[in-house]
Amino acid sequence: MPILEKAFEFAITLIHDPVFQSFSLFIIGLLLFLFTYDKVKSMGMFTDISSLFRTKKNQLKKLNERLDSDLYSKEEKDVFRHEIKVIEYQILLKTKIKHLQTLIFFNGFIAPNTALKRFNNSSHLVHFDDTQNQLFLVKPISERKAGVLLLLGFISWISALVFGFFFIRMALHNHPPAPEQFYVAVPLITIIFCGFVFLGYIYFKVFSAFNDARLLLKMERKKIEPVSKPENKNEA
Repeated sequence: MPILEKAFEFAITLIHDPVFQSFSLFIIGLLLFLFTYDKVKSMGMFTDISSLFRTKKNQLKKLNERLDSDLYSKEEKDVFRHEIKVIEYQILLKTKIKHLQTLIFFNGFIAPNTALKRFNNSSHLVHFDDTQNQLFLVKPISERKAGVLLLLGFISWISALVFGFFFIRMALHNHPPAPEQFYVAVPLITIIFCGFVFLGYIYFKVFSAFNDARLLLKMERKKIEPVSKPENKNEA
């Protein structure tokens, strides 16, 4: 985000002025948190499920009202029925995916929510072919490569936590806040540490995507057995 980058440069400039040092540190911590939050949101790492449910239920209500109305043609009502199916699967699977065939396919997994989480994290590595109704790797991923990158992800996350801890400790040791600055120092420390946690989590998700892609293709699907006809007890 260009705005955040400009603000960060401005805060770095201010930090050299003792008068604005506390203020600039607070701005840097806040920007780090906002930048990380934006990255997490853009990667789809979390979804506000409650607001998603409210919006989808309102959409279902409106679509059902349109189906009962005489103002729409048969073709339009077919589109409404399609949209209703999509929304029902979105609510069921707690996802924002809008492609009906993809939703139906993922509902066929024994653990559909886990499958969707892995797919969302590795969508750049996995392709869903709706003509064959199958998932494929965009490029082959060896088990060794996936394992090494997963390990790097864990190391990156732990390193971010350790670095964040020592960064805060050194900052407090070199620039201990005055008693009247505690109201700024406490939220600043919290924001900076949360920023390091989020940053480490992002790197972990990026590195673990390769392992998620491999695990996704190995996940077990539901086996739908045909319903046997009831026996006729009247037969001799």
